[in-house]
Amino acid sequence: MAEYRINVIGASGSGTSTLGRSLASALAIPHFESDDYFHAPTDPPFQRQRSAEERYELICRDLRRDSNWVLSGGIDGWVPCPKLEFSCVVFLYVRTAIRVERLRLRERMRFGHRIEKGGDMHETHEEFIDWASRYDTGDIEGKTLARHEAYLMNQQCPVLKYRDAGSVSDITASVLKSICGLQNATEQSDERQPPTTRVFKS
Repeated sequence: MAEYRINVIGASGSGTSTLGRSLASALAIPHFESDDYFHAPTDPPFQRQRSAEERYELICRDLRRDSNWVLSGGIDGWVPCPKLEFSCVVFLYVRTAIRVERLRLRERMRFGHRIEKGGDMHETHEEFIDWASRYDTGDIEGKTLARHEAYLMNQQCPVLKYRDAGSVSDITASVLKSICGLQNATEQSDERQPPTTRVFKS
């Protein structure tokens, strides 16, 4: 029986949430966001972290080993770190300029005048954009390219890497095709298959 416990990771603005929702819709399975477990609901959002015990308990409750789901966002660095036993990890890399443009548009659509000068979220917004823009250089806390690459190297499941690799629909189709091929190979073999990494570029 096919197993779908898919983790989609990448920098802010790379499209992990959009791809995660697309994959979940195509497979008719639930979609979850790691940020919803890491942060408690606030306005503005992402201002208060849940306790380590609370986020661990919540994510383990929802993302069970015996169910299918897609998780957008990483859990690398969580202590304790939940053992979610992914069947596949998808990594999205998008150039910084494109990501920042996406983020500014997204935040403007979400919060409107609140992120403009004089708005109650302006300072928070600019700090977020600055943090997101430094993902490649790695001189920040949290998500960086180097940390993601190290995380991917340690995975025991297939890893699919997409670098500036087309539309959401194209990547969705590619992921589904790759997963189907990998699972067919596993089912036809009596031995456990070694982890596979595939890189897709535009």
